[in-house]
Amino acid sequence: MTDGNKRSITVITVILLLVTFDIGFQHIANQIYHSLSEVDMGGLLASIFAQSVMLGFAMIMTAVFIKKGFLASVLFRKDRRSPWKFVFGFALIWPVLLSLTYGLVYLFDHPTWIAIANQPWPQTTTLLSNLFFQSIFPGLGEEPLYRGFLIVFLMGHLWDTNKTISTRHENLIILLSATIFAIAHVSYAFDPFTIFYDSYQLLTAFVLGSFQAFVFIKTRNLWGSIWIHNVANVTMTLFVLLIASIF
Repeated sequence: MTDGNKRSITVITVILLLVTFDIGFQHIANQIYHSLSEVDMGGLLASIFAQSVMLGFAMIMTAVFIKKGFLASVLFRKDRRSPWKFVFGFALIWPVLLSLTYGLVYLFDHPTWIAIANQPWPQTTTLLSNLFFQSIFPGLGEEPLYRGFLIVFLMGHLWDTNKTISTRHENLIILLSATIFAIAHVSYAFDPFTIFYDSYQLLTAFVLGSFQAFVFIKTRNLWGSIWIHNVANVTMTLFVLLIASIF
């Protein structure tokens, strides 16, 4: 077996492991969600909060495991471009893009717009806990896995050098990692087996995943994609609440 074939098999194996991890974790989370919602623990809000805490804990443990493992010396390099200009630029541009996107939803997908506008305003403690969660956990947990681990693995020995990869190779890695990241946002139920997904969420995950992968490859520093991830989540949460309060 050639080295190329071995590497292809390894890549496929790693991708399957990532997908298996995601499916398995969602199954456990769904089981806990349904169990908690059936007992007197404050009803549905308590079960959602418990699931969010568990999700955050799993994210952080994943990040710690990867950071302490073989990626410890390559995730946060400082010898290339600074990631912060990408973060600040994204923070300025993303609200504009969201405004245009929601404008298109209003014009061409009115049922979705009505669903967004009718979102109930959460209690203050629920809102603050959600914003706190979105501003810290998603980036810290998901970026080491879907950007750090996956992209460093796909680039192989090129990551530890100052060589630049070809545009074709870079685009392939960006598209592949963004596709896997989007697939990870598909939800599953096992009794009976059902697949749930939100087309807008999948598209958003793919677009953001592509940009975050681009930033990580260019800077070789994970902090940029971590904070871009968190800024995106917080901004989208605030936009939904803003629309619900105005319309």
